[in-house]
Amino acid sequence: MRKQVCCWRSKKIYIFAIAIAVIFVSAFLLYLPDTRNYLNSVVSAIKNKCQTVKTTTFIKSYRVKELTDTYGIAQTKDGKYVITGHTVNPNESMCGYSMFWIKADKNGSKEWSKLYNNCGSDGYAITQLTDGNYVAAGEVAGEFRTDEEQAELEGQGDNLVVKIDSKGNPIWTRTVSQQSIDTPAKLLPTKDGGFVMSGSTGKLTGQPDVADVMHIMFLGNFNTNGETNWLKEIDADEQFPVKFAEQTKDNGYILIGNIKLVDENNQNVPALVKLNKNGDYEWATGLESVPLEIPNLTMNPDKSLKVGTPNKMHLPFGTFFTAEQTNDGGYMALGNFYSASLSADELKELTKNAGKELSFVAVKVDQKGKFQWARTLKLKKYLEDPVIEKTKDGGYIIMGNVLAIENQQIAERAKAAEEMMNEYYKKYPIMSPETPASKKELEKISDTIEATNAPFEAKNIILVKTDANFKYQWGKKIGITKNLYGYDIIQTADSGYAIAGTWHTGIKYKSLGAWVEYTEAMIMKLDANGNLGNDNGLVADFSDTESSDVSSYIVANKLNSPKLLQSYPIDNIVRKIKVGDKKGINTIASEAKTYNVKFCSITAKSDTAGSAVATKTRPQMKYEETKEIEAATEKGKKVNNELMPILKGVFNNEVKLWDNDISGWVAYRFKRLVTKDDINKISAAMITLGYKIDSNANGDFTATKIGATLNFHFYLGDTNQGRLDVTY
Repeated sequence: MRKQVCCWRSKKIYIFAIAIAVIFVSAFLLYLPDTRNYLNSVVSAIKNKCQTVKTTTFIKSYRVKELTDTYGIAQTKDGKYVITGHTVNPNESMCGYSMFWIKADKNGSKEWSKLYNNCGSDGYAITQLTDGNYVAAGEVAGEFRTDEEQAELEGQGDNLVVKIDSKGNPIWTRTVSQQSIDTPAKLLPTKDGGFVMSGSTGKLTGQPDVADVMHIMFLGNFNTNGETNWLKEIDADEQFPVKFAEQTKDNGYILIGNIKLVDENNQNVPALVKLNKNGDYEWATGLESVPLEIPNLTMNPDKSLKVGTPNKMHLPFGTFFTAEQTNDGGYMALGNFYSASLSADELKELTKNAGKELSFVAVKVDQKGKFQWARTLKLKKYLEDPVIEKTKDGGYIIMGNVLAIENQQIAERAKAAEEMMNEYYKKYPIMSPETPASKKELEKISDTIEATNAPFEAKNIILVKTDANFKYQWGKKIGITKNLYGYDIIQTADSGYAIAGTWHTGIKYKSLGAWVEYTEAMIMKLDANGNLGNDNGLVADFSDTESSDVSSYIVANKLNSPKLLQSYPIDNIVRKIKVGDKKGINTIASEAKTYNVKFCSITAKSDTAGSAVATKTRPQMKYEETKEIEAATEKGKKVNNELMPILKGVFNNEVKLWDNDISGWVAYRFKRLVTKDDINKISAAMITLGYKIDSNANGDFTATKIGATLNFHFYLGDTNQGRLDVTY
């Protein structure tokens, strides 16, 4: 018995020793970077959900008339595609654009093509309803207006809505409009067989030709026959009026609108707005930068300044153009980022980089509209026609068009063209009579410029995939040596992506002395990783991005605005149109290929990191964005050596020298506003250095001693920055 107890004690000591050794070795291994990286990769692999699916990819295009563009795409229940857009023949001088709709099979082969050849219509959106038929929406100008109505308001367009059967033929056609420019943006099918349409319209001003000046957003719910259930107007950004509304899990809607702050002189604030299923207001969360405070200074009888309560200027946090419901039940506002908190240097840099890069912003709120975080994703390319759509894994796909060749090369090409024209005008001065020789030489120069410039005008498509927390996953540049545009993108049933846009064929002809290139409506089908099976050298990786968290720069308060939504009196009239078949010409840029593709989606946890971050004050922002410098002049160095220790003591080391001018001044910036107590402390410290102080009622003072006169100016009335200028 004693032996058994002894042995058991020995075993416990042995086990304990082994455990200690394991812990020690594990700790040591975890200390090694390679081990940590390996374990992190294992954890990531567990978090990532990888799957293999069968997919089909292709790029195919369809010419209706000479110039054809596509703006809307939807995948049908049987895995096929429908698109809509407009087409025109530039040789028909009296005929404008005409709306078309096309259906293609899973491989992109056209099944039918229909044309509403009225010379005044466009197609912008298309979707499939629950009954299997389709609805396409666009704009029609003048077709159903009398001459008197045309004279009253020239150039107006009406929402044109067409329900289409499985063969592409109209079931009914309606115009949904006011006497203003009405443009649809998006269609969503509803469970009851109807649909929702959003877009922009112009406020009527009572004067001709100005109804398109004050834009608002409309959101309407329609039954399967196109009859209006309800239609509402929402204030929108004048510069970006076409907003997209998305349906939520509770059959309500989430959108971006503008809310008027009645107590702040009716200033507009962009807001994430939640509506119920009837389109009625539920709540709104404002999306603005920290307000800019305008100094409020009045002169006292003794000519001193009285600092009053500053006036606030409310500034948008970005140009938002879409809203989505997130997988965790919250909501996301998405758009382009332009923060009013930028410093002067950053504004200068932004201006310098205009046309070179573009930042996108995502603002996350919970299901009640409470702010959680805000992040930006900067693309080191400038994208035109940007689109952002939510993906099945809760992430986002960003698409836009970019110049295929760098701006610098384009500038060099433009300079070469300018030199050719200068040589021509030396030989044939401006206003000199045209001769057969001058005409022939000018045509030769024109053809040379056309041939050499065409590649430099080409566009490619940029795609960037993010996770649910708006962090980069992968990116693609599509087109490379080809010229193509993307205008709409959807995620398909196989988790791939389908893009509607324009394919430039490269085939040109002369019309009225100018070169015209044939363009075709394009469907591009990519796999879940943004690739083509038959690549043909058209796809390259794109990773030139930069992320940042801007949660501390946003003001996202709950706003009350019961007057945000108003019922919109709009006509909904049944129309008759004649639609014809159109064979056209097809181009295969990437032959259809079916294969298995493996892709991994990151299951991102709900991130609420930004919700605990306090919003920075403008003085904090200004201080953090200020680049500290060394004194550059001899006098500046001497003055700074005296002042900097004093200022560091008063402002707890949160002071930066940011300017030293040869004309005789130094400038300082602090992380907080300057107070009168600060001024008194600085004044007292200057006295200990042998200076005599002569102060005024505004808090500024002059410090003098033999050989030195310093004038101190504190920006007490400016609540946007803590600043001191000293001239000498």
